[in-house]
Amino acid sequence: VNNFAFYDDALLVKAKTHAFPLFEQLIDSKMAVNFHTPNAVHIREITPKAANLMFRAGFKTIRLGLETTNFSQDRHHDIKVREDEFFMAVENLKSAGFDPRQLGAYLLCGLPNQDLEEVAASMALVKKTGILPVLAYYTPIPHTPMWEDAVKNARFDITRHPVFTNNTLFPCVRSNTDINRISQLKNMKN
Repeated sequence: VNNFAFYDDALLVKAKTHAFPLFEQLIDSKMAVNFHTPNAVHIREITPKAANLMFRAGFKTIRLGLETTNFSQDRHHDIKVREDEFFMAVENLKSAGFDPRQLGAYLLCGLPNQDLEEVAASMALVKKTGILPVLAYYTPIPHTPMWEDAVKNARFDITRHPVFTNNTLFPCVRSNTDINRISQLKNMKN
């Protein structure tokens, strides 16, 4: 086994204490292993040092938790990152030696009342950086801040059974036109 995945998006939080010593040991060991971050990492934590250590330690797939490129305050969900932080993280990764094909940014799709043209605009901005936009389909989760909005906007009663919250059903996408548009967006990512 030489491929390992870090599924914690907080991998780089308090990196000087946790991740950096681990990466340095991996580099020193000269082990022939590959690392991947399929669940994304926090964009704000991708400093030049973090990017460099990740590259040297053998990371091959980096996913960034972007969610949207609508950086305005009038969004329907929380702002996790600013535009300049996203661009800086991508630049830090490229400068460290990552090929843009190794990099991707997750964009949320299928949110309640989401304007899908905002998703298309986010995909376009991500593509401009040279990295891959990766659609992440919204799953309503009970007892979270967005749950009540999801219940009000769902196509069917998502409170009846957990299966109705499955993101493959696009529970909060109300029209077939929007479902078709999501399919088009999915095919546009490359």
